[in-house]
Amino acid sequence: MTVSQTPFPLFRRIVWRGVIVLLWCGVGARSVEAVDPRFPHERKVEAPMDEQLPTWLPSRIQYLEQERTRLMERISTLPQHLLRPLPDHHGYHSLPDTASQDAAHSGDELIIEWGFSSPLDAIALVPALLSRVSGTENYAFPRRLRIEIQRRVGDQNDQGVSVPDDTPWGPWIEVVNWQDDDLPNPGMYPVFFQLDGQGMRRIRFTFPPHPDQRFFALGEIYAFRRDNQGRTSDNMAVWRLTKTSALKSLQAAPSWELSYVNDGVVGFGLPLSETRLGEEDLFVRWPSDATDEEPVQITLDLGRIRYVGRFHFWPGEAPVGMEVPNFGFPGSISIEVSTQSDFSDAAVFSVSNARSEMFYDNLLNVSTGRLQGRYVRITFSNLAQYRGQRVLSLGEIRVSEFEQVWSLNCQIDATGIPEEYRPQLGRLVDGLSRQRQILSESDWIRGLAERKSLDARLAKVEDLLVTARAGWIRMQVQSSVGIALLLILISLCVWWVLKRNHNRSLWALRRQITRDLHDDVGGNLGSVALIAERIESDIQDPRLRTELSDLSLFVREATASLRDVVWMVDRHETSLPELVGKLTHRAQRILGSVGMDVQVNQGPLPEQIVSLAKKRQLIMVFKEVIHNCARHSQASRVEFDLRAEGETLRIRFADDGCGFAESDSHDGWGLDSIRKRIQEMDGQVVIRSAPGAGTTLDFEIPLQSIFNGHNSRYRSSN
Repeated sequence: MTVSQTPFPLFRRIVWRGVIVLLWCGVGARSVEAVDPRFPHERKVEAPMDEQLPTWLPSRIQYLEQERTRLMERISTLPQHLLRPLPDHHGYHSLPDTASQDAAHSGDELIIEWGFSSPLDAIALVPALLSRVSGTENYAFPRRLRIEIQRRVGDQNDQGVSVPDDTPWGPWIEVVNWQDDDLPNPGMYPVFFQLDGQGMRRIRFTFPPHPDQRFFALGEIYAFRRDNQGRTSDNMAVWRLTKTSALKSLQAAPSWELSYVNDGVVGFGLPLSETRLGEEDLFVRWPSDATDEEPVQITLDLGRIRYVGRFHFWPGEAPVGMEVPNFGFPGSISIEVSTQSDFSDAAVFSVSNARSEMFYDNLLNVSTGRLQGRYVRITFSNLAQYRGQRVLSLGEIRVSEFEQVWSLNCQIDATGIPEEYRPQLGRLVDGLSRQRQILSESDWIRGLAERKSLDARLAKVEDLLVTARAGWIRMQVQSSVGIALLLILISLCVWWVLKRNHNRSLWALRRQITRDLHDDVGGNLGSVALIAERIESDIQDPRLRTELSDLSLFVREATASLRDVVWMVDRHETSLPELVGKLTHRAQRILGSVGMDVQVNQGPLPEQIVSLAKKRQLIMVFKEVIHNCARHSQASRVEFDLRAEGETLRIRFADDGCGFAESDSHDGWGLDSIRKRIQEMDGQVVIRSAPGAGTTLDFEIPLQSIFNGHNSRYRSSN
């Protein structure tokens, strides 16, 4: 029974492979231009990314996001860059130069030679990837380099057509020259030089002296052949006919050996694409109670007789993402290659300890030489154990000659595995491993070299994107705070305007009310005063005349008080000279109406605003003094003296009236109220009077108390 090579329909595999090829060609994977410049003058220096970015942060973020998407799409079509630094088997290491720092270095030289001439398509150098070196640094990659090729006189470009070994050598032809300038540091990526396909028999690598480098190291050298169709083909450096020599090689196995430089072992993991495509690898698990340990045999039919040169066995991926190298890989492998289906003429190749020859999760490469065959039978024995069960895990089996893979999508069958796992057999010949496309060695190394600049630019874009986003968030926060402050300021301005308009409305209403009071109540009080005066002139009774005289005085005082109220409302701010003028005018108006001679002596007063509370106190004190003088003094002459002396306001009221005894009680005269009001202004009052000798009141009030605002002791006394 023949099992289909994959559980998926054939057209789906064709579509997958077509997508990979289109994407690969779309990014120029097979461009004729070298990935790395062969000469310093070919180097292209890109402008700093900062100069290409928009200034406006949202536009910059959008540009960077688009650039990141573009880079990630390009990188997804390139090989997976999965670093697997090797604990040993590092590669080639030169001997340290013994010259002093000031002396000239002697440099080094390495030569790879083949037994015949072959067209050289490309050369790649892989840095030594050590487990203790991480990040973007590598170990001692050469800073100066020169590469030359040479062939014997009469050699042809075609492989296998060559002249005898005793034929003279032709001249060395320079193909790469970085001996006067520092080669750009490749970091953790290979350096790939695309050449023109000239025939050659040997390659010479010259490493000129460098003042800052006493030794150098290389992890691997690749020499890719160009086939008859002009395509990059297999790596000639690993051919068994290759000879390698060096002037100053450090032999320190198992870490450093000259032979390690072209053994095909590198720390880049497996040659797989970045994008996941298909199903998982073949993973067979036998029941734990199974006692039959029959070997597993897998049979491949290549379709027709072909030349077979090597087998590649790909380790499967450990389950649930475990980091277990060579998980489920068989311990022993036997390979039979035959032109007959019964394997009657089979050539047999065996690998007795396959797991130990699998070098750190790399491929198992079995070279068979150039032999013919159509049918292949592979026997796996000494299977691995996992949780007490026998397991077999494989990613791919590849049968090839140079870069031609004959096993891809071939017919496959197997014996010795449980029936439920037979549908998975197609996963061994579908061109996929670990759900990724398997790449040729040349596409793998070239693609990794192309990733160098893309990964560096992507890292730069990511850093700039983080910075731009942080700046945009910071700008948004600052803008939000600024807008909030602006809104608060606008709100305060609106509130102030509304408050001012409201106060103006209240002020206008208050002024209107006071004027109405003045016009209405004041007019009525004036009429009452005139009527009282006419009645007084017509009545002969002395007692009634006295009462009418008091009534007239009360009306005049009420009228004066009403005018004072209107004046205080109209004049929101009043200076001291204006207040004194208003008070003396009131005294003259009231006292003059009862026949007194009012004398006012006013000295210089400071032009400062009197606080509202102190203005009311002074008015009430004057009112009380004038009232007492008009009703009780029986004086004919009153003298007022107001002046500022230093920091004190001095006021004197003196009349020539009847006076009073200071020891007598005068509850109706308001003397206690006068004293309290003066004390509330931090002032003093001295009252001197005697019967028949008139009365004198001396006030001393601090000017600072009058000009200051509300006093904590102010109680609005009446």
